[in-house]
Amino acid sequence: MIFLPTFSRQLGEDGFGPNTCGNRTDDALDGAFDATDPDCAPIKTPGALDAPVDWSGDGAIQLVPMRVDIDRGGRNGFPADCQANNRGIATTPLLGADDWRNLDLPVRASGAKTPVQLGPEPTLEQLRRARMEILRMFADLSLSVDAPGGVDAGAEVDLELELQNLGPRDAGQVRLRLQLPAAIEFVDGSLDCASSGSGSIECTVGALAANTERTIRVRVRVVPHPEQLPRTIRLEVRDGVTEDLYLANNQLELKLNLNPDCSQIIAQPEMLWPPNHQMRPIDIGGATDLDGDHVTLAVTAVRQDEPVAGPGKHGPDAEIDASCGVSVRPERDGEGDGRVYHLTLEATDPHGGTCTTVRTLCVPHDQAGACVDQGPLYDSLVH
Repeated sequence: MIFLPTFSRQLGEDGFGPNTCGNRTDDALDGAFDATDPDCAPIKTPGALDAPVDWSGDGAIQLVPMRVDIDRGGRNGFPADCQANNRGIATTPLLGADDWRNLDLPVRASGAKTPVQLGPEPTLEQLRRARMEILRMFADLSLSVDAPGGVDAGAEVDLELELQNLGPRDAGQVRLRLQLPAAIEFVDGSLDCASSGSGSIECTVGALAANTERTIRVRVRVVPHPEQLPRTIRLEVRDGVTEDLYLANNQLELKLNLNPDCSQIIAQPEMLWPPNHQMRPIDIGGATDLDGDHVTLAVTAVRQDEPVAGPGKHGPDAEIDASCGVSVRPERDGEGDGRVYHLTLEATDPHGGTCTTVRTLCVPHDQAGACVDQGPLYDSLVH
């Protein structure tokens, strides 16, 4: 769809604008230059063409220029308001019969070299040409951002912004604006940026040629306790020289998602007894999310500080099932100091936030004893 400028004109009491009758113009081409001119007779219903009009009378209003009837003329049938020597709606001859019932209005984009002629039923090719003629005069700036799926409270975060000028014209004075919420603080960036107060940051990009792009880095900090504070960053890019008809891709909103909290995760039982070599399911839980998002908890690795049983013996010593739960084998070296299992757990939320932690389980040498951890030396999931 083509959006063209809408021109409206307030009619005066004579229908043609203020002071027409005293403009010293022969409106009717009859040698009269004063209020005795027939074209200066007042019109009883003045108005303004400031809204769509069903010119064709077919009950529909089209969003393209239509043939219009401005059948208001002087003695020669020409509407005085359209004379080349008057201050009317045109200063050059217009197409159509001399009663002006059929008038094709040309469309010209601001700064375009040639008008685009559109009749009442334009073809697709005419619309395409009109669109290209209009868009040729503008730049199309586009902004996108690459940010982590989750952030931690109190941490600094690097945002990578991709700024493009899709053309067809160059952009001369591009500026980037960031509106930061209470939970986010500006640290620095790859541009010359300054605060204008109330969380607003203005950055100078400068010129950006058509069909080129530029990568911009901005570093921000999440405040230590952001749980109850808004965390949506609003970004916008504009050019101070060249107009941009399509503004939908000039701005975006980015909400920084807080990572889940793994600090309260538990794996039980922590002590495995008796060492009967039978797989034992382990209960895991306790992950939370400061945003209130649903959290999925999974075991991603199991290691141990004793060798896994070799061929002919029990093995592997741990299993991760389809639901990412885990079972381990309660056994240990009878001549050793107990076995320690190391479970790596990962919590994720639907927005890409993650946290990981490790919990340990002990198979003691005897029921009253404890384990001496030698470290996650062996993969419990292999033979």
